[in-house]
Amino acid sequence: MHCRIRIGNNVKAYRLTKQMMLDPETLLKKVGASFDYHAFPECVYMNDKDYKQLAKNLRVQYKKDKPYLRARHIAFGVNMTLMNLGPVCMKHGVEPGYVLVDEVSLKLKIEEAKLSMVRNSRY
Repeated sequence: MHCRIRIGNNVKAYRLTKQMMLDPETLLKKVGASFDYHAFPECVYMNDKDYKQLAKNLRVQYKKDKPYLRARHIAFGVNMTLMNLGPVCMKHGVEPGYVLVDEVSLKLKIEEAKLSMVRNSRY
């Protein structure tokens, strides 16, 4: 499916595929940064060029899904989606075509989300 490279003890690099670049939700699912209804985009790092391509793909998808919207409404939807689900954008430090995932902090956040789900249940 996609190639994983381990860099150090806590960071993994995933090679980007066309399917991962469709929208941020798919990207987070493929790299394992989403759990149930929780997403953790702050643990995912992406190059600036790939981020711009992701935004462009998302804009095209919005135009296909809702052709009746004006350009400013489409831009607003894209910006809000990227603000909530978009990975951290880095100009230097990440090669184009790869995504870095901080595995240690991701595991901690997932465990924290699981605990909060258990605490908030009505048993």
